[in-house]
This record gives sequence, C-alpha cells and structure tokens, in this order.
Amino acid sequence: MGVHLANRWKSRIHLTAGTNDTCLIFTVEDPSGDMNLLPTFYPEDPFKLRAVPPRDVLQATTKAFLQQAIERCDVNHEECKLNRNACFLPTRLIDVREENVVRLVAGSTIISSGGDSSSSAWKYAALSYCWGPKSHAEYQLKTTVDNLDAHFTEIPMDTMPPLLQDAIYTTRELGVPFLWIDSLCIIQGDKQDWDREAGTMHKVYGSAYITICPTQSKSCKSGFLRRDPPSISLPYRSSSGKPVGTYNIRYHRSWIWKMYFYVSGHPFSQDLISGSWIRRGWTFQEAALSSRMVLFGAAAAHFQCQRSRVTEGESFETPVEISELALFPLLPNTLAEDNLDSAWKHIVSSYSQRKFTQSEDAIVALAGLARRFHSFQGTDEYCSGMWLSHLHEQLLWRSAEYEGSPWASWTQLLDPQMPEKVRVFAPSWSWIHQKKVEYQYLKDSLFPRRPDDSSSNSQEEHSGMSTAAFPGLTGETLGLVWRLPDNDNTAAGHFIQWRGQELEITGLTARFPLANADRPLHIDNSAEVNTNLFWKWTISNQYFCHTNWDFLNFGYWDRADKGDFQRLRMLLLSSGSGERPDAPTPGSATADNNNSEAMGVGACTLILPTHPPAEISSGGEESQKAEQNDRAAFGLFLFPAGGESEDGKFYRVGTWYSLSEGKGGLANFKRYATAETLVLI
Repeated sequence: MGVHLANRWKSRIHLTAGTNDTCLIFTVEDPSGDMNLLPTFYPEDPFKLRAVPPRDVLQATTKAFLQQAIERCDVNHEECKLNRNACFLPTRLIDVREENVVRLVAGSTIISSGGDSSSSAWKYAALSYCWGPKSHAEYQLKTTVDNLDAHFTEIPMDTMPPLLQDAIYTTRELGVPFLWIDSLCIIQGDKQDWDREAGTMHKVYGSAYITICPTQSKSCKSGFLRRDPPSISLPYRSSSGKPVGTYNIRYHRSWIWKMYFYVSGHPFSQDLISGSWIRRGWTFQEAALSSRMVLFGAAAAHFQCQRSRVTEGESFETPVEISELALFPLLPNTLAEDNLDSAWKHIVSSYSQRKFTQSEDAIVALAGLARRFHSFQGTDEYCSGMWLSHLHEQLLWRSAEYEGSPWASWTQLLDPQMPEKVRVFAPSWSWIHQKKVEYQYLKDSLFPRRPDDSSSNSQEEHSGMSTAAFPGLTGETLGLVWRLPDNDNTAAGHFIQWRGQELEITGLTARFPLANADRPLHIDNSAEVNTNLFWKWTISNQYFCHTNWDFLNFGYWDRADKGDFQRLRMLLLSSGSGERPDAPTPGSATADNNNSEAMGVGACTLILPTHPPAEISSGGEESQKAEQNDRAAFGLFLFPAGGESEDGKFYRVGTWYSLSEGKGGLANFKRYATAETLVLI
C-alpha cells in the first residue's frame, strides 16, 4: 500500500490496496472541521473546497432542502407527474402514520376508505436499496405466509434491520403516509405472489410519490442516516519542521469500477459510483422507472426528477439529459422513435454490468423497464432482452468483460454450460448470459475515432457507450420468425420468462474458411476492455474479417479444437457504410421505419423485407453494385446444437464484421454465401 501527500495543504492522499480495480480515497479536513478539500487525481485539476457533510444525514437543513425540492417539482414540473398514476396503489403498503406503530395495509383498503386520489392521503414512497450478501440478507425482516396476518396488525420495529428503520423514519419526516419495501410488501417464498408483484414493478416505482435511495448502504444491516466515516488525525509541520497543528484525514470513498473513473467530480456522481447501490441489479430499473428520487450519499443528499437534479448545499438545478443513461438510468416520460434503439443499447450495456445474488433475477429485474419501453413504441415485441424491429442490430452485441476475468476455462467456441443455460434460462442469442456487453464497436468499425475528434469525450471512450448519432445498419436477412414456447400464452409471459424462445432466420450463410485463413491476430486497442475475445483474420495476408467470440480466449488458440471452426456458420444479419456519416443509411430508423412488413402468426412474429437488402439505389445495376462494394457486413457465428445439426438448430458463439477492404466486405461475402434457414436457440 502506498501513500502520497501533495505539497499544498497536504491535501491529496491516494492509497492503492494492491489490486487493479480498487483504490481508497481520503479527504483532508481543515483544523476547524467545517471544510474539507476534495481529492484530485491529476495535477492540472483544481482543488475543490467543500463543506464537511454533516454526520446527521437528515438534519433540519437537509430536511428543509428536500421538502423544498419536492414542492418545487410538484408546482413547476408537469412532466414529472405523467407516469405517476394517481389511481394506482400497490397491493400492500406499510402504514407509517402512527409514530410508534407500523403495519401493513392493503392498497385496496386505502382506496375504499375514500378521499381524493390527488391528495396526500394516497401518496407513498418506495425504497430502492441493497439487501446485501447472503449472510446479511438472512437477517432481513420478511413478510411470509406465516406472519402475513400478524404484519397487518403490527410490524415490530425492533425486529427490523437498521436500513428499514431509517427508511420508515425518512418517510415520516418527509410527510409521506405510506412506504413500499419489497421484503415486507411482497410475500417472500410465495412464487405466485412474487410473480404477480414482480410484474407490477413499473407501476410501483413509476407511481411512487418519491423513491428513497441510500446510495452508500451496502446491505439491510447498514443504516443511512448517520455519516461516521473512519478518520485519523495527522500532525502538520511547517517547512522548517516545526509543529503547526493537526489535520483530520477522513475516508471519502472507494472506487471500484474502471468504467466510472472518468465521470464528473460532482458530489452526485461521486456518491453514485462509490456506493454499492449502483452495482445492484434490481436498483437499475427502480431508478429508471421512478419519476423522482431522494438520494442519501456520503457527500450530500440529492433530489432528482425527470427535469433536473439539485444537490444539498447548491442553489442551482442541473438539467437531466438522456445521455446520462450510462451512469444513472432515469428515463424521460417519452422517447422519440429514432432514439429508442440507441437508448436501449445504452441500457443493455450498463445493466449487463449489474450484480445479482440470484442470476436468474436479471430477467425479471428488467421486465418493468421493458414494459415502459413497450409503451413508447406500441406494436414492437420484446424478444429476450431485445426489440423485434431492431434485431438486425441488437443481436450484434459483443462481450466486453473487463481485465481480470477468469479465462482459464475459456478454451472452446461453445461454452460447455450453454446447452443447460438455454434449457432452463434463456436462448444463447440473448446478452443476458454475459457480465458486460457493448454495441459501440458497430459505430467505431464504420466511423473510426480520431485523436482530434472533438465529438468524443472521456466518459464515452471508457464506458463504451457513445451518445453521438449513428445512422444505423441495414437489415440483410431474407426472413425472420420469432417463436415463443407453447406454454407462453400470456401477454406478460415473455417479459419475465425467456426460456424456450427461438429465432428462425432465413438468410445468407457461409462456412468459416479456416483452411484458407492465416493465423488469427489479437486485437489490442483498448486500455479498459479485455480484448482477448476480439480477433482479426486475413487470407493470404489480405484482410478478411474481425471476430468477437462470446467464450474463446485468444490465449488458447493453439489448444482450441480446429474441427469446431469447420462446423461454424457465418450468418449475415446487416450491412452498413461509413462513407456518408452525415446521411441516414437506408433501412435505418431515421431513413425508413417502414422497410418491413410484420405479420403475427399465433405465438410467432414474422418479418419479411419489402425490398432486396442493401439494394436501395435507384441508379441502376452498376450503381447498386458500387454501393454494395463499399458496404461492410455484420453477422453472427453459429455452432450446431448437435452432430451436423440435422434439425437445423444452432447456438450463438460470437459476432463478426467484415469491412470493405481486401477480401472483406458485403459484396465479397455474398459471392460465396448461400441462402439457408437456421433456427437459433
């Protein structure tokens, strides 16, 4: 462990704990204890002096700040009311109106008791928090079938973990009569109740008057209304060596995720990235669905709504932008049609990094947000974490795990556990199996970034989620059928259960030309993302394609079964051109939202293009050929599910793209490809 003190004010202390992805950061308080100097990472960054956060998180001034922020939003922000259904109440709520007694109350009871739904009598807060590791979650107070009746009479406060107690106190102090907490308002261990309530999360958080978020609490055993960080006192000496006084060195935060290293130094951003809340899977959609959040951090309290955010101690409001999806997934009430695909890719890239105690919860924990998106686009269908109208791009996700991943077993094209995962969890073509995925490479392959590109910024580069406009890709499939399992006969089924979904795609395919290919090259062009999955191939020293494997590590190429490569199919999904970055690509959402006909067939949806893919030009045959010669090809690698795949079923094992150079590009691929119908499982 190393310690470094800057010269001025002895003000910067940076401790590294011996790992690649964690550092502990401290601040220095002045002798009065009223101010502290925030740490900086670069010599050119100015030092920031800020008031020391009060130990009492909900002191009188903080309470007044939050109440004023809520009232200001109530009066001035009509957009923040659009998704709050004044007539909706959850099945159960916690009644906190009596000072010494809390109990469950049925939402229907509150409604039947009368009163105006727009009055404070129907308002409720929702809690977004971390249960913590399994050992802590065991101490969580839960409502079960056995104690349900008792909880409608009284929930003993002394049996609650500290975080729940603090949430109840906060709700009372903010003048809200009811509170929704998952562990108490959903009957734990009752699958029927859990499934029903999980299907209403978009309403529970969307209609909450406020959502309470303790960003620093690591588990239900950690309260959030006291700031008591570790600190030590160090003597300060003058340049002559004489003792002058002491400074208090106070723990400020720990930094875990590399992707957030370049975020703003504002207390709001720092409170998010330094806490456990932003890493938890369930909290992603809870934040995205909430119209307003009260966040309690290590540095300050914050209020965020659909329009703006404000931090305790500041007099100005910061507008909320859709580009902040990478850090904080608070969505606006509506999205323009041409932003839906881009916004969903941002969501997938960020959400796929979240952590779950039970990995199977990852599907359900996104269902409410998917329903919100479905309301934006009406007739589109939700297919295992993607949208039917944009499958020609959204299927092209690639795995982008960070350095330090355990690669020892990543020696095969097909994950040995994938057949079982497909049987019980989700299809192989869904990104849900990966710890982190990204789509940024689709844009970067067509419009490479330049060092002097002023449109990029450090956060985009390190998060892999650029918000700059991308004209999109043109679909190249000849037909696509999305199939649901026979037992999925409900409208909500495919939002919470992806098992058994299949894609039947008719398109151009080719065998991977391993016999003609040179030894693959390792792509190493990123300081943050582990690129062992990204390879480049040539044929006779001429460029052929890039490959992005889901499982095969480059370091194990010599050990890999080369016979498996002979069984691969390259399926063409899309094409794109980078020649005209300022013009919409034909077939993209911005150019033509009606380039396909959708046809419902029972539990299937069929897409058939109304024109030959990538042949949009009106300048005759020569013009069409010239256009195709300039286009890059994008597709999937598929591995047969059994034998030589007599049944035509395949697992996804990676993506590929081929630029229009050397032996690559769309035109070259079409020369040796043949039309084939394959089933992706």
